[in-house]
Amino acid sequence: MKISKYKFLSMVLIGLSMTTLVFATPAPGGIGGIASSVTTTLGEIGKLMVAISYLAGFGFLTFGVLKFKQHKDNPSQVPLGTPVVMTLIGAVLVFIGGFIKPLGETLGVDSNSAGGFTGGGAANIPGGGAGK
Repeated sequence: MKISKYKFLSMVLIGLSMTTLVFATPAPGGIGGIASSVTTTLGEIGKLMVAISYLAGFGFLTFGVLKFKQHKDNPSQVPLGTPVVMTLIGAVLVFIGGFIKPLGETLGVDSNSAGGFTGGGAANIPGGGAGK
C-alpha cells in the first residue's frame, strides 16, 4: 500500500497538533509569566556565551603559543602576525566576561532595571573570577 506524500504530510501534521493539544499546559502567570521565563532564559544564554568565550579564548591562547613555536622553527611558512593575532583574540575572549558589567555602567545602563545579562555568571566558571 503506497501512501502519497501529501497524505503522509497531513498525517504527520495532524499527529503533531494532537500531541501539542495533549501535552501543552497554560503558562503560569499569563503574559507576565511568559515574559519572566524569557528573561530568565536569556540570562542563562548569556552565561553560556561567557562560558563558550572562556573555552574559545583558552583555545586561541594555546594555538597562539603553538604558532609562535611554528614561526620560530620556520618563519617563512608562518608569518609573525598569525600567532600575535591569535594570542590577542584569545586574551579578549578570556576577559570579555569581566567587561560586560563595567561597559554597561559606562554606557549608563542599570543592569537591575534593564533585566538583561550582567556578566555575573563568569564567577561560576572554574578560574573565572573576572565577573565577581
